[in-house]
Amino acid sequence: DPRTEVGPLPPETPLPEELLWEAREEGAQVFQVPLPPLPGRGQRFYPPTLISGVAPTSRCLREPVLGPVLVLLPVRGPSEAVAVASALPHAAAAALWAQDITVALDTADRLPQGLVSLNSLDLLDPSTGGTDLDEALREFGCPPWEQPPEVEEPLSPSVTLDDPGDPELAQAVATARGAAPGWGRLPGASRARVLRGAAAALPGGPGTPEDGDRSDTGGSLRGALLRWAERAERAGGTVQEMPGGRALLTRRPLGVLGVAWVWPRLLALELLLPALALGNAVVVVAPSGGAGAAQRLRK
Repeated sequence: DPRTEVGPLPPETPLPEELLWEAREEGAQVFQVPLPPLPGRGQRFYPPTLISGVAPTSRCLREPVLGPVLVLLPVRGPSEAVAVASALPHAAAAALWAQDITVALDTADRLPQGLVSLNSLDLLDPSTGGTDLDEALREFGCPPWEQPPEVEEPLSPSVTLDDPGDPELAQAVATARGAAPGWGRLPGASRARVLRGAAAALPGGPGTPEDGDRSDTGGSLRGALLRWAERAERAGGTVQEMPGGRALLTRRPLGVLGVAWVWPRLLALELLLPALALGNAVVVVAPSGGAGAAQRLRK
């Protein structure tokens, strides 16, 4: 309720006394506003608390604290602020203040939180999730996608990006990780120009049966490149009116995606090009039968 400044904690929520005690033991300063005696459920009201002088590894920063508790951690610039915010495990929202709107938008874009307020705190009530949860869509009036069915025993991948098992694949993953930030930060129009350049560089003529092109029912690779170049230009953010200001809704790429090459042309049309157009870096593993098409696509 935005009209409530300090409300009671839920009955099942423990008071953060242990975290405050540990912060004092680590040398932090704890400031609390005394509350007057309150009848009834007054014991569930916790006084507004400020903690300063803590280390970035302190428990009060690593664990979520339910209640009016604020931890003050000075930083020396936007880059250090982004690094500190990226290390917080449970932060769903952030707020930053800046006089330069360019610096503010650039810093907000680098923060990992799903909701960032500029020069304000309470324009939107943050959801419990972040950039990776569908619940964040409720803030903009859109219902979340249908939740996938629950799996009794979740499948574990046989190959992970941290340990792909193949030296060449590990090198490809490292290269993709290095290219992902720069490619993902490009505007959609810039990515569209790259895709159109790739379409212009493709040789003419249909593919060979050895490359699996007989399965291509969605059009040529050149046509797919041009279509996704057009979609990349339209996949930018949107500005939405809201009480007290405006909300800028942006879309972030997932990062590095691994793709299995089943049919070369179908893969390029259905998986590879959308991932690239939306700012992701892609690692494609092609079998020996698709090596020719993979080399042409690489060029």
